[in-house]
Amino acid sequence: MAFIQMSLYSRCLQRTVPVNCVIPVDTTNYLSQDLPEEKPFRTLYLLNGFFGNQNDWSLAGDIARLAIEYNMAFICPAGENRFYIDNDHGEYHGRFIGEELVEMTRRLFPLSRERSDTFIGGLSMGGYGALRNGLKYNDTFSRIVALSPGVFTTESLKGMSTDTADAGFFGADALFMNAKFLRNSFGDPEAVDGSDKDPYALYDRAAASTAGCPDIYLAIGLEDTLYPNVKKYIDFLEKRGAPLMCVEDHGIHDFNYWNIHLKDALERFLK
Repeated sequence: MAFIQMSLYSRCLQRTVPVNCVIPVDTTNYLSQDLPEEKPFRTLYLLNGFFGNQNDWSLAGDIARLAIEYNMAFICPAGENRFYIDNDHGEYHGRFIGEELVEMTRRLFPLSRERSDTFIGGLSMGGYGALRNGLKYNDTFSRIVALSPGVFTTESLKGMSTDTADAGFFGADALFMNAKFLRNSFGDPEAVDGSDKDPYALYDRAAASTAGCPDIYLAIGLEDTLYPNVKKYIDFLEKRGAPLMCVEDHGIHDFNYWNIHLKDALERFLK
């Protein structure tokens, strides 16, 4: 298993972006049992959450072991707290994830170019990014793994922010997640519903497209503070008859929960 830390220049972002890659190029595992060499590899583009970076899934997650177990490559780009969407300031984080990163890593490594072998996933902010970009670029991604995802809409954004720069979802002392910070990525909250930042509208567009909606694995802990908002989205998807595997069980917003359910998602998708 190769662990590669690199920086890629992004035209979408006009700067270099750190990316970690786990590629199962070995032909034996730790028990000296031969593994089938299946190339090109299935690939999961795996996104970090708020407060995190491209190292999270390697340091706190199990992707090194999962890469060997499932003979699968993992690509983990830096999220930079920008929610993996395009903003009004010329930063195209969504296009970087959905187009540029996929193409560059396919040129660098023996990754499959088949939609059926290309997945996207993430936790929290990265779970939102996985839903947003998996649905928007549904001709590229066949499966979405959304773990404790943020589900951002006009309603939820207005509930998280205020017009006071120092106030926000995390309290008046927080220097983040305030109205100005959120608007830097999402723009006017009133314009989110129906846009390509709205996971409800994106689902309907994907479902109506030629490629169709990717299969979605969505897991959320019952004790997670995001649960009420995510539950609304689950109900919406179920009413739409979405290709959804939903897990609502006990857990909070942490890697103990995410590690268990990332493996569960891969187990369901691949076996």
